[in-house]
Amino acid sequence: MRIHLRKVDLLVISVASLITLLLGIIGWRVLGPKAIVVSLSAAVFLILLVQFQTYRGQTAFLEQQTMFSLLPRQLDYKQIEAMLSLLSIVKLKRPLPPMRGWAVSPDHANIIISAILDRKPKVILECGCGVSTILMSYCVKDRGEGHIWSIDHDEGYAKATRENLKSHQLEDVATIIHAPLKEVSIKGESRLWYDPACTEEIGAIDLLVVDGPPRKIQELIRYPALPLLIGRLSENAVIILDDASREDEKKTVEAWLDEFKDLKYEWHDTEKGTAVLIRGNRAACGPA
Repeated sequence: MRIHLRKVDLLVISVASLITLLLGIIGWRVLGPKAIVVSLSAAVFLILLVQFQTYRGQTAFLEQQTMFSLLPRQLDYKQIEAMLSLLSIVKLKRPLPPMRGWAVSPDHANIIISAILDRKPKVILECGCGVSTILMSYCVKDRGEGHIWSIDHDEGYAKATRENLKSHQLEDVATIIHAPLKEVSIKGESRLWYDPACTEEIGAIDLLVVDGPPRKIQELIRYPALPLLIGRLSENAVIILDDASREDEKKTVEAWLDEFKDLKYEWHDTEKGTAVLIRGNRAACGPA
C-alpha cells in the first residue's frame, strides 16, 4: 500500500517526533528508567485516542452519506409512483416536457388533477403556465366541459406553453395569457402581480392554481393572488398553492387564513409541499 504524504504532513511528523525526543530526554533525567514506562503509556493512550476518533468520524460520515444517498431514492420512487398514477388517468398523445426542476412535480400534479375530477370546475385560472397546463387541459378536454386560463409574466415561457398545447391538440381548452408584472396596491402597500387587466374577462373562478410568479422577484410574491382575486372566486372555489414547504409560501398561507376566515385548509406532503384552501365545507381532493 502506497502512502501519500504532503510536505506539511512531513513537517508535522518531524516536529512531533522532535518534541517527543526532547520530552523523552527530559523525562529520563527527571525520572530515570521509569520515564520509559511513562512514555510508552502516554504513546499508547495518544495512538488509541487518535484511532478511536478517526474511526468514529468515519462511521458518522458513512452513516450520513448513506442517509443522504437513500433520501433521493425515496423521493424518486415517490415521484415515479405518482407519475404512473397520473398516466393511468391522463392519456397523452405526445411526450411531456421534463417534470423536474421548476416544473410541476408528479405528486403535486396528482393533487390538481384530483381536484378537477372531484370538483368539476368550469373556470380554471392558473398563475404560472407549463407542464401543469398541459395535464389540466387533457383532463378538461376528456371531461368535455370547462376552460383553463393560464397567465405568465414571461413571454417566452408563455409562447412555449402555447406551442406545446398546440402540439398536443389542446389549444381549444386552454388560453395562455402573457401578463407582465405590474405594481398593485394591497392595504396601501405596493406589490408586484400579474397585470389585472389581462384577466378581467374571466368569469367566476372555480379552481385557482398558484405556481407563480417566481420567488426571486419579490418577498411573498404569491400573496397578492387571494387579496386581488377573492371577490372573483366562486362559492365553492378551490385554491392550490405549489412550493408550500418554502418559508415565503408558509407565511403566505398564514396571511390568507388570517384574512379570509371562510377558507378551509388542507396540507399535502408532496415533493415541494402543496397547500389547498377550500371555500365551503366539501373536501377539496384526494390522491389521483
